[in-house]
Amino acid sequence: MFPSFVLMLTLACGVLASAQLPALTDQQIEEAIALGKNKSAPVARAEPGRDFDVYIEGPIGRIAAAAEKASKERRPFDKSNVTDLMKEPVYRVYLVETKSASSRQTIPGHIVLITREFKYIEAALHPIRQTGRVLETGRVYVSEAYFDRLPEGELDVAVGTNDGLQRFRVDATEHQKIR
Repeated sequence: MFPSFVLMLTLACGVLASAQLPALTDQQIEEAIALGKNKSAPVARAEPGRDFDVYIEGPIGRIAAAAEKASKERRPFDKSNVTDLMKEPVYRVYLVETKSASSRQTIPGHIVLITREFKYIEAALHPIRQTGRVLETGRVYVSEAYFDRLPEGELDVAVGTNDGLQRFRVDATEHQKIR
């Protein structure tokens, strides 16, 4: 019994190990702004789910998305518009409610990350913080979880809801977009 516990603990630790993000350099910030102005924000999208669309972004993705939004609105965006929250060296996983969820009133709870290789929820990577809010544009619920690292390779975003656990797959191609 003891050797299997050690093996499980070793696997869990190995699954969760990945590099933390360093602080962004000025050059990376300029690159992120350029990506956004070219409508190429590096944001990953999980496979569509029943109740939520799930996205993952790092600091470069956040900055690029803000620059892209400003560009669409024909507003200037440069390094002076980049906030400390945009630059924060964390990954943000966010869920946006779909129309079908709105009709069922599915409410997201805790969000965790699990590698595809190790499917047990006990080995999940938990967020360092999590928030949720209703957008002013109507009853659209957005939930955000922030992680200091991501599991390597393909992963699932697992979301506890009032309607049970929902899992959203992020394949290797989407995972590579996250910056």
